[in-house]
Amino acid sequence: MKGIGPAPSSAKKKSKPVTQGRRIRRPFFATASLPRRQTKSRGASRVTPQASLGIAYVGQLADRVQDHSVKASFSWRF
Repeated sequence: MKGIGPAPSSAKKKSKPVTQGRRIRRPFFATASLPRRQTKSRGASRVTPQASLGIAYVGQLADRVQDHSVKASFSWRF
């Protein structure tokens, strides 16, 4: 009898991946508000032969974003 039992392995259909519509290519991230101008400044001073103080500033400016940071450091050698 035909049609009874499992189909032979050569008769199995190969499955194809299903796609839904067209794939739209867009950038992974937007660059509209990345910094356009970056300002850096730093200074250091020796208080004693063993100690020093330092300060640094970094600023990033764009159309819609401003980012400012200040870092202070103290070093004591012994």
